Amino acid sequence: MRNSWIAFLSLLIISCGKNPYYTENILLGGEIRNDNEGFITVQKAPSPYEVASGKEYPIDTIQIDSNWFFLKEFEGETGTYNIQYGEFNFPVYLEPAKKLNINFDAEDVYETLEFSSDTKKPTRYLVKIHQGKNNTDANVLFALSEDEFLTKVDSMRKSFDTTLVEFITDKPSFDKQFLKEQSLSHLYGTYVQMLNYAKLRHYYNDTLADLSEGFFNFKKEINLNDSNAIKVANYLTTIQLMMEDDLEDFANQQTTTFETYTHAKYNWIDSNIRIQKLRDFFLASTLKNYIKYDFHAEPDSIIQLGLAQISDSTLASTITTELDIRSHLAGGNIAPDFTAIDTAGASHQLSDLRGKVVYIDFWASWCGPCKSEAPHLNKLRNAFKNDDVVILSVSIDDYRGDWFKYIDDNNTPGEQWYVNGWGSKAAQQYVIQSIPRFVLIDATGKIVTANAPRPSTQASKEAISKLLESNS
Repeated sequence: MRNSWIAFLSLLIISCGKNPYYTENILLGGEIRNDNEGFITVQKAPSPYEVASGKEYPIDTIQIDSNWFFLKEFEGETGTYNIQYGEFNFPVYLEPAKKLNINFDAEDVYETLEFSSDTKKPTRYLVKIHQGKNNTDANVLFALSEDEFLTKVDSMRKSFDTTLVEFITDKPSFDKQFLKEQSLSHLYGTYVQMLNYAKLRHYYNDTLADLSEGFFNFKKEINLNDSNAIKVANYLTTIQLMMEDDLEDFANQQTTTFETYTHAKYNWIDSNIRIQKLRDFFLASTLKNYIKYDFHAEPDSIIQLGLAQISDSTLASTITTELDIRSHLAGGNIAPDFTAIDTAGASHQLSDLRGKVVYIDFWASWCGPCKSEAPHLNKLRNAFKNDDVVILSVSIDDYRGDWFKYIDDNNTPGEQWYVNGWGSKAAQQYVIQSIPRFVLIDATGKIVTANAPRPSTQASKEAISKLLESNS
């Protein structure tokens, strides 16, 4: 049986002669020796614009038989696809009416990985680049001194470019646009590393000296309106990091709010980006961050301003979608009910607190900003301890033990509830995508705001006081 399988695959996948089995679909097959998973998955890698537009490609699951072979024919577009096998992943290049054969040993995937048939050469190139990037450890790279870092980054860039030249030499007739975008990816990938180094270096090594005056000279080389690189992910990341770097001083001002920072991003885009497709992409990205991380269930002037400048209707619709999935949390709606447990293991429901003003703090024991708000939260509890107010802390820790240990070790006061992580009903209902998040609910169980002021601000105390006055 095994020999007949090999003979079949030889005809179907590896043969260089005329194949009696012709298909207009993609054909993917191979052998995974010592398989212990039973399947692999393949999915087309979406471009950044497709991700921003909400486009999703299907995941095809390919079964591996008892003889370690797999074979799959499926419809698909030309381009890069991601293969996932257990914890391992790598890119492949697939085309309709073309074949690719993948072989490796499950006990040593990357060292034994081999490709054959029609799209083997572009796949080998993609995998070599992928492995080169995977071998770059941020813990090591960003902890280097400035000179060591620049030497390392230059070496990486030359290595990637050499790999591309070898591929072009090996397959000179390959798609010119693909080759151009790969070259640009290496160039802008270097800029990404340098911008990240400037931003993160002290996180990885707090003993590093200040950067030299000339370090940022490379920023003058960056073309913020490079029409050739518009589909290159590293190029888009470069622009994003450039914007953040230029606005860093403004972002760190004590008076800067998420709203004013978003407005500053609009101004930066308006001053620097001329290509409308790029403008649409970064306006949409900025808007989504504003909606998600400074939670908004209803459009305000900042959202309306951003939407008015986006010409791409698909991208604009994704902003509307972000608002729609939060619309049930608009002020005046009944707060979604959920069940949680306290430190004694007793079960509670949010609706049990009807008749009292409720200020919810969604947090986790690993969250630094959450813990920095804790002393202010306790002051808020003390300020309203004689009123019909519940200051409720709801943990979304993934593990109950982590939450309980933190509460126990720190003798944390007040109402402490636990729900089962990011996937819990409470986190889903309240669209928790960043923490801490604070929600203010009136005594009738209606939402006042699903993005209440933080306890460290005077506005939080004022909002609760205002509710108590309206109830008296």
